[in-house]
Amino acid sequence: MFTKIFLLYFWGNSLYFTYHFISKNQNLDGFISFFSEVYSFEWANSLGIVGGFVQVGLTILFMIFMGLSIVVLLRFFWKFLTTKIDLDKDFD
Repeated sequence: MFTKIFLLYFWGNSLYFTYHFISKNQNLDGFISFFSEVYSFEWANSLGIVGGFVQVGLTILFMIFMGLSIVVLLRFFWKFLTTKIDLDKDFD
């Protein structure tokens, strides 16, 4: 159950950032700055340089998880397209 919620959250996140990226016609720098605005991690600023490392680490983790969730979605889509359906099978 936790994995499904996790995937749905990051799929929604990915769709939101994709929509914003395409609608605003952004480049990679614009995307990263918008991502940093959304996930600003203000609480990490009070930790000094350690907070900077925490902020960069969390940002990288969020991007990796968003990318992996897209890979999982594409895998599900590929499996859906390549699975044969036996229409001659009798249903009881």
